[in-house]
Amino acid sequence: MSRIAIIFPVVLSLCSLSFQIVGEGDAPRRLSVPATAVERGQFTIPVKLSEGGGIVAVQFELFFDSDILELVEVLPGSLLTDHEVVLNTTFVGNIGTLIVSRNLTDFQPGPGSVVEIVFRNIADEDAELDIFNAVASGTGGANVEIEARTTIVLPFTRPKASTSVLIGRA
Repeated sequence: MSRIAIIFPVVLSLCSLSFQIVGEGDAPRRLSVPATAVERGQFTIPVKLSEGGGIVAVQFELFFDSDILELVEVLPGSLLTDHEVVLNTTFVGNIGTLIVSRNLTDFQPGPGSVVEIVFRNIADEDAELDIFNAVASGTGGANVEIEARTTIVLPFTRPKASTSVLIGRA
């Protein structure tokens, strides 16, 4: 019993070291996908960060229903300078994304996109996106608190019916 009492505080102190937050008192940064109506065909969805200043790297996973959406490509977003976008698309319906600067350059300050994801709608249904495991690193390698807005529904917009009018002699 005394071993458990000694090990337990050690485990807690080790865990607390991994949750260092830059800028205590600052609001956490938010990683999100804006609500966007989806039409048939190809469309682009930005993954946005509420503030890029002081961030050198971001990592997150985005899940989507591969029966509804097909990944076409992932493009660098407006906040990136010399950053490299590394993708892991090994698992169907999952985009593992790592954005990092080789020179440890900060993202552009202010709000903007970290990536622009191009999808193709392959079913006439609403699409759902989920962001998980979002982490960010700041200047000097310190962890930056980041919240991810999960479960975004992209409503499918049905094409409007076209009307044909026949003009001429009967």
